[in-house]
Amino acid sequence: MIFFDGDDFWRTEAEMGPTGANKPGILVEPMIRHILTYGITSPAKPKDAVDASLLQKLLFTTDHAAIIAALREHAEKAQNNLSYALAAEPLKIATLRMNRR
Repeated sequence: MIFFDGDDFWRTEAEMGPTGANKPGILVEPMIRHILTYGITSPAKPKDAVDASLLQKLLFTTDHAAIIAALREHAEKAQNNLSYALAAEPLKIATLRMNRR
């Protein structure tokens, strides 16, 4: 997930004043981590290992070169996942809870 975030909007809590937000913001990382961790933790891949890998999957930046590099790095995996989705096949990831019967 790439968050175009030049002013840390996506990485800070809003600071509220008596008439509204003095500084807007939404701290999304803990929420995203919780949502994504639910689907990929297992006895074979404990929460600590998942947390470490999620750090590599979140990018908060305005650096175009970093965004392009991240997209290229994940392009093959994304294409494979899209192919499975378009073919109406389940993702072949053994640790995903949604694939378990």
